[in-house]
Amino acid sequence: MIKELETHRLGNILKRTRQRKSALIAGQIRDGISKGLYSEQLPASIELAREFSVNKNTIDKALRTLIERGEIVRVQGKGTYIAGMEPFKKAGPRKKSRRYAFIIDGSDFFSGYLRILDVCDEEISKLNGTTIFVQFSRTDPVEKLLGRLRSRQIEGVFACGLIGENVIRVIKKEFNLVLIDYKGGKEGANMVVWNNFEAARETATMLLSCLPGNFTCLQAKLVYPDGSVSVSPNYAERLDGFKSALEEKNADFEVFSSPWSFSDASLNERMAKRLSRGGVLLSPSYELALQALIKLNLTGLLGSKLKLGTFVNSHGSACLPKGVYAVLDIDKCARAAASLLLGTIGRPFEKYRSVVVGNEYLEI
Repeated sequence: MIKELETHRLGNILKRTRQRKSALIAGQIRDGISKGLYSEQLPASIELAREFSVNKNTIDKALRTLIERGEIVRVQGKGTYIAGMEPFKKAGPRKKSRRYAFIIDGSDFFSGYLRILDVCDEEISKLNGTTIFVQFSRTDPVEKLLGRLRSRQIEGVFACGLIGENVIRVIKKEFNLVLIDYKGGKEGANMVVWNNFEAARETATMLLSCLPGNFTCLQAKLVYPDGSVSVSPNYAERLDGFKSALEEKNADFEVFSSPWSFSDASLNERMAKRLSRGGVLLSPSYELALQALIKLNLTGLLGSKLKLGTFVNSHGSACLPKGVYAVLDIDKCARAAASLLLGTIGRPFEKYRSVVVGNEYLEI
């Protein structure tokens, strides 16, 4: 029994050692790629084993790790390539794999996107298809994302949130693409978007009719390490809708544009002073409004002295305090996106369609 335990422990130690070694080699290969030590095609596994003085199994594990991370791609019958540099025949229709990717930029995440993913997956499953979730970072090279999509034999792509125009430009050359919740800037694409302006305008109008008084509009901006700033196009459209209704009625309102972290102490002080007077807070998202009120220690005003007009995921509306809300119809948006993508399979990429999804409104 003791010998069996010792053998088991020794086996576990050897297994962990091999795992650490393959992880270390994966890191060294990654560094070699970034330094340009390898061309578009990596050496064969046997040659890499000689280079790193390990056995072929360890090299294969290291390569599998890099393949799973989308950094390299294995092409059957040809070898292993750096992602985005593998030979690829662009002419002709893509093989009907019935695999679809759902991509999201991790820095621009909205909880409703997961519900959209679920509904898209339901629609794709009806055709015996598969939906694969792919999260990426805007700091990653687009070749890395492209390599991940190619390696999974993706037939079509759903893209949620703020996807860079350079990413859209590259993806739509090879894949059927549908943008959800974003108009893609100057790059033409198939897209499904909410009517953000009209929804915000109607929300503000409803509140004006029953709650005359001072209005505070909240806007969020993303501040990147290099100092650059961006505002979600959806948030910008919603703020424009709020302002349109308020200006039409000559209402008393003020706009506060804050980083998501609410790190501007001076701005926070001015915002808290105004909100403490009561009235109405208009926000492009419920999460943003709640975060602001928590940061300013004003959550106790909700439902009594302070009302809220905002956009929420319809599945989370039951727990909201009293107020008027524009509810995003998540399911309708997702089903429209799935229908649009499946309808464009096999058609020329140059012909795009745009579907505007109406909103439902909920008064609590």
